[in-house]
Formats: sequence, structure tokens, C-alpha cells
Amino acid sequence: MKTTPSSSRPLIAGAVLLISIISADARSFGVSSSSAGRGTVYNTSRGGRAYVGPRGVAAQGADGRSAVATERGAAYAGPNGAAAAGRYGGAAAVTNNGAYYRPPAAALPSGYIRTVPTGYTAVVYGGYNCYYVGGIYYRAVMYQGSTVYVVVN
Repeated sequence: MKTTPSSSRPLIAGAVLLISIISADARSFGVSSSSAGRGTVYNTSRGGRAYVGPRGVAAQGADGRSAVATERGAAYAGPNGAAAAGRYGGAAAVTNNGAYYRPPAAALPSGYIRTVPTGYTAVVYGGYNCYYVGGIYYRAVMYQGSTVYVVVN
């Protein structure tokens, strides 16, 4: 799916909000689990800092670039723009060249997955090139213009 420029006011407002809060500390992103002492703070010799906690990570470079990642998504802000992505595939970005939005991917039918689990072995099963992992065979198929994988019975 091609991303296209959009002049959506809510998108721009959200990106401005993202830029204004991205440099806040880890607790602002829900990374620190509201509990002191559960995470680790790292400071670099060049002035950067990072926080790693039970709910994710947050980092800020000496140059002001900031990033945060949790199980629910990720966000980044730098001198030329900001971006955010959710765990279901939706993403938005604001740059010097405009605003962009990519909606979440459509849900797959039962038995289909977008990626094969790690640790697979490529095998031939039932006359098909498959991936075998954890006692399950997965075969690559096309679904709505994208390669997805189906469980082979």
C-alpha cells in the first residue's frame, strides 16, 4: 500500500502533541510501571540517556532525538520530524515535507499469519515449499496482494 500525503488536521495535531511530549522522561510513556527501582537508567559519555524498564524502553540522544518502544507501539522524534506506529500496523509521520498516514493492515482469516515464527526450517511438505517450526508446517500464499502464510494440515 502506498502512503500518500494528507492534510488531516487530527493527524497534524497528534504529531505536534507527539513532538511536544517525546522528550519527557520514561514515566510519561508508561514505560516505568509507576515504580521506582524496577528499571535501569543508562547515561552515555556523549550526553545521551536511556531507560529500560519492565514495560519498554525510552531513549534520548545528546542531539535531542528521542525514541520510545513498548509492546503497544513505538514513537520517534528528531530535528526533521516525528513518527509513531501502533502494534496493529497503523503509522503516522510528520516531516518537513508534509504529513503521512498508513492505516492498520486488515485482519487475516483464521489460520493465516503475516510472518513465520523464528527458528523455522525450509522443507518440502505435500509437494509445497513450506516452513516447519514447532511441529507446524506453514506455506506461503498470496492474500490481497501480500505474501502471508497458511497452516498446512
